[in-house]
Amino acid sequence: MQFAGFESQLLSKPPAVARHLKYLKALRHLYLRGCSSLVYMPNEIGQLNSLRTLNIYIVGKKKGLRLDELAQLCLRGELHIKNLERVTNAADAKEANLMGKQLDVLKLSWGRNEQSKLLQNVDQILEALEPHPKLINLGVGGYQGMYFPQWMGNPHLKNLCSIKLVDCWYSQQLPLLGRLPSLKILAICCMHNLRYVDDESYDGGVARGFQSLMCLELCCMPNLEGLSKEEGGDMFPCLSEMNVIACPRLTFPALPSVRKLCIAKARRRSGHDLFSREILLSQCPSKTRSPNQVQMDSIHGLGCLEILEIHDDQELASFPKGTLQGLCRLRQLHIHHQSKMEVLPLELANNAALQELHIIGCHNLESLTDQVLTGLQSIEKLKIFECDKFKGLSTGFQSLSSLKDLIISFCPQMVALAEDLQHMPPMLQSITLHELKNLECLPYCWGSTMTLQSLYIACCPKLKSLPISVGWFNGLNSLTVVHCPSIQKQFEKETGKDWKWIKHIPNVDLGENCWVIPTIAASYPDLTFSGTAQNYIID
Repeated sequence: MQFAGFESQLLSKPPAVARHLKYLKALRHLYLRGCSSLVYMPNEIGQLNSLRTLNIYIVGKKKGLRLDELAQLCLRGELHIKNLERVTNAADAKEANLMGKQLDVLKLSWGRNEQSKLLQNVDQILEALEPHPKLINLGVGGYQGMYFPQWMGNPHLKNLCSIKLVDCWYSQQLPLLGRLPSLKILAICCMHNLRYVDDESYDGGVARGFQSLMCLELCCMPNLEGLSKEEGGDMFPCLSEMNVIACPRLTFPALPSVRKLCIAKARRRSGHDLFSREILLSQCPSKTRSPNQVQMDSIHGLGCLEILEIHDDQELASFPKGTLQGLCRLRQLHIHHQSKMEVLPLELANNAALQELHIIGCHNLESLTDQVLTGLQSIEKLKIFECDKFKGLSTGFQSLSSLKDLIISFCPQMVALAEDLQHMPPMLQSITLHELKNLECLPYCWGSTMTLQSLYIACCPKLKSLPISVGWFNGLNSLTVVHCPSIQKQFEKETGKDWKWIKHIPNVDLGENCWVIPTIAASYPDLTFSGTAQNYIID
């Protein structure tokens, strides 16, 4: 069998031929994707002198599997070096010659085991792993040293725009990351002793750091108190997005540039990669999973906030008074999995800019009161999911004069919407009712609105009929009814007794297959943020 002519090889599950990989002298690209169980590399990979791409290297203990195998390889692109706890001295790390490899992405990770805890010179090893100055993306995970090397804050790393630090438990201070001129994305997770993101002193007119930072993610840091040790009006001038998970002591200073804020509590997940959020959350100490009233009290300082997401606080029964005060630009509010929340904050009624309200997993919420609904004149989208005790909207629903999209799903206590939807908002274009297993009736007539374009009803087995006015909506373009047997029989094409009322609608689907439309699927959070940080640094 001839292997010398291979130009590229993709190994999703390393085959037996991997033992002889060193003989593929022309091999240029070796990709290891989805190999979560991979524990060793092909022997003597350093003999592949033509190799230019190697996205993962797992350090071994024996000769031919050690880090020095990388010494003569002219690698480019992405490289993740795993099991660095097997490197015992800085000389071996230096011999890997990362400075001589024009990498765009470099991830350095130490395993979580007894061997990593015994290392005495781990700080010197990380110092010796200094990359090429053109590096764009850096990740460090499982590092057990108390201090980071100076090169991590060296302004000569002019292209470095994204950094992720994970499980650096013993480090009390960050490197001088604020001095990196192009740093736009910073994620820090499980640094339990860290108190401030920016710990520098700016006495004597010294320019503040983090001038380019746009996205900041902070996860599982019980002692983090603030973003900067010295607050001031010119700090983090470009910061537009923040994701904060399980940082109970953190307060927010006045940051006029922040447009999006997500606050969440850690949930235990499973995962394989040190740099994945699933692993990070499972490692958070239990004491970080507590109500974060401190953060909620300081949100009002983010006066230009446009999107606010509150996730997974099982103890929060209501928003602290004044939480939303002053957020006059807030366009979207997402309240996810606040299982004890019984009422929405009355301050919502005073927000003239709010366009979207998403309520998911608030199991004690029974209704939206008139006092709140009548003040939401600008809201365009209202989504309610998985609220076990939610029984319906109030008569104030008709006051939502700008509402275009209504979605209610997985609310088992909802029995009737007759009164709620009797008088629909004048601009309503789309209604989705999904998995309302006890819903029995809709209003006989939906009033005179002519703007409705889409009606989707699925998995409402007790629902007996549609409003008679459905046949009057000249603008209705799409009608979907699935897993609602009584309605499907009543409106069956050609043979149903009420088919005549809907036959003029261009798109009618009375199918048997219950499927979840994209707008519903996209609205379920999985505690993953859509911020730029993920796109750069998380596999």
